[in-house]
Amino acid sequence: MKKGLRGTQLVKKNETKKHIKAFYKGLAQMEEIANKLDSSIEYREDNINDYVIPILGRELDSTEKFLILSKLNKSKEVINNIEVKHGEQESEDKPA
Repeated sequence: MKKGLRGTQLVKKNETKKHIKAFYKGLAQMEEIANKLDSSIEYREDNINDYVIPILGRELDSTEKFLILSKLNKSKEVINNIEVKHGEQESEDKPA
């Protein structure tokens, strides 16, 4: 009895590992695609597939679209924050 229980627990543990590996593999792939896309273009949910199909070779599902768009928006926010901070430093350096 105990041996059968251990076996089923081991099978569940291995299935969980496979799901986690697949998730992180997909996450890494979406990050790689987001890095390949041009940051100067405004991407939206309705036009992202036009830009991703040549890179990936297929359309994105809704989760993949969400991951890529959030990654692109986050990188734009970081760039905007750097530009704002840089502009503030220039104005502080100049005497009034």
